[in-house]
Amino acid sequence: MKSQGKKIIATDSDYQKICGEEQKIYHHFLELVLTESIDKIIERFRILLIQCSPYQTPEISTVLRGIIQLPQCE
Repeated sequence: MKSQGKKIIATDSDYQKICGEEQKIYHHFLELVLTESIDKIIERFRILLIQCSPYQTPEISTVLRGIIQLPQCE
């Protein structure tokens, strides 16, 4: 498959923004490990990242939508 020459991340600033947003989601799941069963965590992961259904923590849904809508994301 031939590359289209599209840059995935345009600048260091873009990269830092994406990483910061990804960290919010990562830390959210780390916090859940301390308070919820593994079955509930897997269900939350599935709802948020696989089904893209309404998530019970709106801030995390907003963060994910922001990442997905970046022009660098395919």
